[in-house]
Amino acid sequence: AGTGKTHFVFQMCELFDQVCMRAAFHDTSSADEARGTWVQQVDPETGSSQMVFNDGPLVVAMLEGATLIADEVNRWSEECLTLLYYAMDGKGFVLPDGREILPADGFRVIGTSNDDPECFPEGLRSRFTGNILVDDLAPGLWEKFKNDAPALLPMIKETFMRGKEDAYNRKGAECITGREW
Repeated sequence: AGTGKTHFVFQMCELFDQVCMRAAFHDTSSADEARGTWVQQVDPETGSSQMVFNDGPLVVAMLEGATLIADEVNRWSEECLTLLYYAMDGKGFVLPDGREILPADGFRVIGTSNDDPECFPEGLRSRFTGNILVDDLAPGLWEKFKNDAPALLPMIKETFMRGKEDAYNRKGAECITGREW
C-alpha cells in the first residue's frame, strides 16, 4: 500500500497521451456501480423530470477506448468482475437502457493490488498478460525516471502500449502489484 501503483499508471498514460480512468470497488459493490444506473434528471426550464441512464466508469472507459485502472481489482465483487471479464474478453454487454456496449479500440485494463497475483481467482488472473511489481516507489522516483532514464522510454512505451493495437485478445491487460504480500 502506498507504493504509487495507481499514480505510476496515471503518469504513464499522460506520458503516452492515453485517456486514463480509475475505478475502485469492493466486495459488496453492485454491478450498477461499474455499469451505471438510472438517475432522475430535472429540466431546469420546465421543472419536469425524467429517468436517464448514467453510465458507470467501466462503460465510460469502454466507450472512450480508455485505459481503466482497476484499483484493488482482486477485491471487486463477483458482479463487478463478471462485467469486467466481458469487457476484457471484448464481448461487451447490454445495459439496462437497451444499449449494447462493446469495448472501443484502445480499451484496456490495468489492475492494481496489494496482494500476490497468485491469490487472484483464476478467471481474473488468466486475463492479465503480465505483472509489474512496484516494490517501494520513493516520492521523487517519477521525476528521477523522467530526467535520468530517457533511453528506457522506447522499451517502456512498447510494453505499456502493446495492447493498443490488439485490445481484444487481452494483450492490453497488466496487473501492477505492491510488495505488501
